[in-house]
Amino acid sequence: MKKLLQSSMVLFLFASSMFLFEISCKKDAAAKINSPETMNKIVYMNYDDLTGLFEIYTSNLDGTNNSKVPVAIPAGLKMNDAVAITPDGTKLIFTLRNINGSAPNHIGGSVYTCKLDGSELTKIIGGTTSDNLQFSISTY
Repeated sequence: MKKLLQSSMVLFLFASSMFLFEISCKKDAAAKINSPETMNKIVYMNYDDLTGLFEIYTSNLDGTNNSKVPVAIPAGLKMNDAVAITPDGTKLIFTLRNINGSAPNHIGGSVYTCKLDGSELTKIIGGTTSDNLQFSISTY
């Protein structure tokens, strides 16, 4: 009887330790789920022949809700011809170049972000006068 009680106790302790081990190794991962409003957006550039400037537009994947993004570009800067939307769908990324000086197409560039509505323009990578910055979005 004593051996049966000892065996039951050992099995109970073993099962309890396995349960505690399983709980302590449990990993919680919270994934940010994109909202339907941002998951189904595309962003593109349009060159305005009248002004000679690039403009950013967004639309739904089916072409509906096409609208210009009113980005307030600081004086002395001009938008390049590339734009991307961040993987989480909350911001736009694009480059601006300096148009002051004798060679306006070859004077430094910087990478900027803004919200989808054109607000909160932020320089994230600053270029020097010899930089010709380009970018791409990669998700891993």
